[in-house]
Amino acid sequence: MRLFLIGLMITGFTTSAFANSAGCGLGSLIFTKDTIMSQTLAETFNGSFLTQFFGITSGTSNCSAHGFAFQEKEAAMYAEANMPSLKVEMARGQGENLTAFSQLMGCNDVSAFSQMIKSKYQNIFPTNDVDAEQMLNHLKSEIQSDASLNQSCHLAS
Repeated sequence: MRLFLIGLMITGFTTSAFANSAGCGLGSLIFTKDTIMSQTLAETFNGSFLTQFFGITSGTSNCSAHGFAFQEKEAAMYAEANMPSLKVEMARGQGENLTAFSQLMGCNDVSAFSQMIKSKYQNIFPTNDVDAEQMLNHLKSEIQSDASLNQSCHLAS
């Protein structure tokens, strides 16, 4: 048991040497001081009980599950699951799925987003076999080329 604990401590010390803090997880809430020993204990606690993993996946314990990567993944999953209705609503420039998708894309101006998609539909769907990932890439490109939407949409970069 002692060897196990010593091993955990050594692992914590080596990883702490390369990082300034333990990040998030229950360990970061329990061991709040910004010292090497405190952060090592927080890191060891998180690693031993998988609290950082839980915090990251649930967005709790000082962890954020709604970062850029999570938001982009969420938009991609939504597009994949709703592609047939999204295509129709994008062509019309309105609809519940398009409004929800706009919010997932981080666009504050739903009306401008919807109108741009309607006017640039052929660029977003140049062929009938465009999949969700290709559609998202085309859409992000169109958002970036639109000065107004480039400022109001957070996922476009």
